[in-house]
Amino acid sequence: MDSPKTTSKRVANLTIYERTVLTRLIKRYPQVQSKLRDKLSANKKKEVWNLIAAKFNSYPNVHKRDIITLRKAWNIMKNCTRKAGASKHCNERTGGSPPLSPIDGTTNVVEEDAPVVINEIKNSFDSDGIILNTAVKSQDSDSIDADIKDNLETSLSVTEQKYRLELQMLRIKKRSAKFEEEINKTLLEKAKIELEGIKTKMTEDKNFNNENRDDIDDFRIQLRLEELQYKRKLYEYQLQSVAKEVEIKNETLNQLRGMLYIILK
Repeated sequence: MDSPKTTSKRVANLTIYERTVLTRLIKRYPQVQSKLRDKLSANKKKEVWNLIAAKFNSYPNVHKRDIITLRKAWNIMKNCTRKAGASKHCNERTGGSPPLSPIDGTTNVVEEDAPVVINEIKNSFDSDGIILNTAVKSQDSDSIDADIKDNLETSLSVTEQKYRLELQMLRIKKRSAKFEEEINKTLLEKAKIELEGIKTKMTEDKNFNNENRDDIDDFRIQLRLEELQYKRKLYEYQLQSVAKEVEIKNETLNQLRGMLYIILK
């Protein structure tokens, strides 16, 4: 006995109003037009098509459509747009109606928010590339801007941490320079005491020639003082240099903070 033949139920074509609603939703969610083929992009497009179908079916005066029907209708609309002389054939396949001149009041409201016109861009790299009219605000562009902003914030944060570490190192150098300066002062006082001791000892030595004693005394004192004064000037210069570096780093850090504040504002 032959099994009964199963016939698939024909789905009604989209009306003009339904095509207008679909066009509006595609404009609102342009991610479905992405040419990326990876698994992540495919899953994302599937989620967006689910959302489009749910919103489409929530409109008044539309037939309930599944995702397959909506995607097929959208592909037909795109193909017909590519064929400049096939507008009549396009109307027959997608809705069976004449061009969009007489439209009811509800459709007019939709058209004000989302015109039905779909413009094709001839791209030498992608002949299937199409875009909606200039009224579309691309969410992909917003996503790219958000990624740039995140990357810039991360870069500024890393730079700020780098300058913080450099500032800490400069402050350590500054403290070290001050400590060395204190040591230098102590050595200078010690040298003065030693010279006074030598001077006293030489005075007590009766056999020491007074003229030679004075010459040696003056020479040693002068030599020691010049050495200590040179070290002192050197450490003062190092201290000034470190202080200037700290000032520059602080100014740079404040500028980075200002940039980060403007971005996050």
